[in-house]
Amino acid sequence: MSDSWSLNLDAMPQPEVFLTRQAAMCELDEVVHSGNYPAWRMYRAGLRSMITAPIIVDTTVIGVFVVASRLPRNYTETDIHTAQQLADAVAGSFANLRLHRRLRRELIERETISAIAKTIRSSLDIESSMPADHPSTVRFRPT
Repeated sequence: MSDSWSLNLDAMPQPEVFLTRQAAMCELDEVVHSGNYPAWRMYRAGLRSMITAPIIVDTTVIGVFVVASRLPRNYTETDIHTAQQLADAVAGSFANLRLHRRLRRELIERETISAIAKTIRSSLDIESSMPADHPSTVRFRPT
């Protein structure tokens, strides 16, 4: 996707998607007249209708799934429902990615702690690391 099509989440033509947390349909010709700049850019590019669906992870809207068409009034309630299902699937993927990263980080931390503990144990095992005839080796004999 081109950077020229990237939008801030705050600049979406349908900000109510953030409040309702539900997919919605939008006719861009109606939104353009309200002075919404991103909608104007989309309208100028030839888009006439769109669906936006929030991508929600851990109760936070982290993005918006957008489907747009050059045809006006091109979407049905079924299309809106499908867009929300797709947004939910994307959200699930993000949640899984976060979990994977967290588990990977924990694994690396545990491996590091284990390696440090092994190093400390081996350096504290002085008696086994010194030769038997070494002068600093103290042997206790029963009296």
